[in-house]
Amino acid sequence: MDGNRRVLRLGERPGDWLFVVAFSLFAFSSFFSDIYCALRVHLTPDSTNFWVRASYWYAADTDPLLLALPTFLWIQTIISAFCFGPFYLVLVYALVRGCDWIRMPAVIYVSAMVYGMFIVLGAEYLGDLPPANNFKFLGFNLPYLFIPVLLGWRMRRAHPFSVEVQTVTAAPRRKAG
Repeated sequence: MDGNRRVLRLGERPGDWLFVVAFSLFAFSSFFSDIYCALRVHLTPDSTNFWVRASYWYAADTDPLLLALPTFLWIQTIISAFCFGPFYLVLVYALVRGCDWIRMPAVIYVSAMVYGMFIVLGAEYLGDLPPANNFKFLGFNLPYLFIPVLLGWRMRRAHPFSVEVQTVTAAPRRKAG
């Protein structure tokens, strides 16, 4: 019965704080890192833009493929900046508010993200420009694989944020006498 449900407050769902924090950081990354690659801003150490320099700091000694920015990776940064970034904001809102309607969009996101991460990881490790610093590379990139997988697990029920309310009906009174 979908009509008799109670939304669990975020405080009643302590594990969801992980998702709120992680997807807030993912949104930040989409809007302040991936967007520059998506717009084809050249990552340089002497840029006047702090976020471009920060992206260069990451890529210079860790991810030479990001500095090379082949077409497939450029397209993935476009998707991250302009599709996933706004979605992360909607997802965080739905997580905080306990909106069951986010379930199917979240499952679709999980599928797309896991698929995309396998492409990136495959290209990184099987291609001509492997990561120069595996520890740093995996530290920055594996959350984009594992957190979505955990979200997929979290969304496995039809109503991930609400519970059915049991209505108690009074027994009919017996007539005295």
